[in-house]
Amino acid sequence: MTRPSFLKLLARSLNKAFNYIAGATALIIALFYEPNWKAPGKWFIVVIAIVIWLIAALVAFIITIWGLTAPPMPKVLNSRTGRIPGHDNALILLLTPSEWLSVESLVSVYYAPDEFEQYVASGWVLVVQNDRRIQVVLNLSEIPQNDDIRERLLHNDKNVLQKLIIKPTIPRSAVERFSLWHPIAQ
Repeated sequence: MTRPSFLKLLARSLNKAFNYIAGATALIIALFYEPNWKAPGKWFIVVIAIVIWLIAALVAFIITIWGLTAPPMPKVLNSRTGRIPGHDNALILLLTPSEWLSVESLVSVYYAPDEFEQYVASGWVLVVQNDRRIQVVLNLSEIPQNDDIRERLLHNDKNVLQKLIIKPTIPRSAVERFSLWHPIAQ
């Protein structure tokens, strides 16, 4: 995802604050439209309207910037089978660095070949490497033997790996299964 330029962010923020800007502008026009009005607070009201307009634009700008700074979800780089202590039947996924995950974080893996995601398996973060890439362990026995996705994961199929979605949470139904095969839970 490319970051928008400062001017685009500012334009987006002003667009979000349009109602406030329109109201303040209408107030200023209404105040100056009546030339005979000589109220002493006329300029004070104009200044307050401009300050409200600036605050609305600033708040919209901050909200826009804040929405762009969420850390990206990790992507799967590689997969392989492996042995880990207390478990022989594991699939290890290598992920891009992510601020969402740390050692022993629980994750769920989904496959999204189109606009619908399919649950694949649950797992946990085994290692966060020195280069910040993340190793996630999945229980192969959770994926049915005859499942095409299982075979493609075992063969490190890049087309499948690109369509995997890693989420830093697991479904409620996976909690019981997870406690049965996680080495720390035993």
